[in-house]
Amino acid sequence: MDYILDICPKCMDKLYEREKTLDDNGREYNDPVSEAFCPNCGHRLIMACGGAKKPDSTVYDTAYKIFISYTADGQEEEAIDIVMKLGRCSRDAALEKLNTEHCLLCEGNLLETYLCIRELAEVNCFLVYETEPEFPYDIPLFTFFCPTCGGIPVMKEEILENSPFEVEVGIFCEKCNKWVKTYITSRKDIDNTVYHLRVCLKGIESNVKMELLEKLEAYEDWKIKKEVTEERIAVDGLASNISDILTDLKSNDISYEIEPPYPYEIPVYKKLWTEEDVELLKAMNPGLNVTAEELNDLN
Repeated sequence: MDYILDICPKCMDKLYEREKTLDDNGREYNDPVSEAFCPNCGHRLIMACGGAKKPDSTVYDTAYKIFISYTADGQEEEAIDIVMKLGRCSRDAALEKLNTEHCLLCEGNLLETYLCIRELAEVNCFLVYETEPEFPYDIPLFTFFCPTCGGIPVMKEEILENSPFEVEVGIFCEKCNKWVKTYITSRKDIDNTVYHLRVCLKGIESNVKMELLEKLEAYEDWKIKKEVTEERIAVDGLASNISDILTDLKSNDISYEIEPPYPYEIPVYKKLWTEEDVELLKAMNPGLNVTAEELNDLN
């Protein structure tokens, strides 16, 4: 790491370029906790971010834009609160942002963008973000002090005993043996495995094929990598980003191959009967007296 920027975890009002020093073994000192102190409150500085780019005035003053997309169901209230806070907007405006794909959340200089990204990084299970231009530094997620002992917590995931498909995620103080900050989320939403999905389009009804291709076209390229031809579909993506595609495939009884095996439940759409479906069903079953409305009520 060529350059390290530190910050005071209490004041959070300025980024300080760390002076390059060597440890006892002659290696560059890049500990999460700096040897310097905040000039305002006297607290030890901690590593905020770091990278190869020299932090000059251009880097500090560049206007960075942060775009977000809401990716997970069931945590809308948490997402609304974060968007209201970081976007400095009303609840109605936050809802509109969450319902808009790749929506501008906020804009700011290096410090403001860093503070925003750090909060978003804690909830990346249901808010996906990217910056324009690209944020020039890596941001570690261990830059928190334990409020009890003052130590540096670690990232931790723990499967819930009563819910095997959910995990408790957050930062954990090993010295105090307790969570510093935590939230509950789906294992699928924090799964960083890239799944390779392949679908053969031969023999699929044209209307089903067209609907599937239209849905694939709507996916943003930065979410998944896709290759579509007349004969097949190839999609590479994270579990949370391909789940809707798998639901479409399973709901339409379309065979597919996926590596590694997809370990999560794939929901299936309930079939809605049309009048044409019912007429075909009656033709295959003489004497059957039923309507589309009655069949749909059975779903």
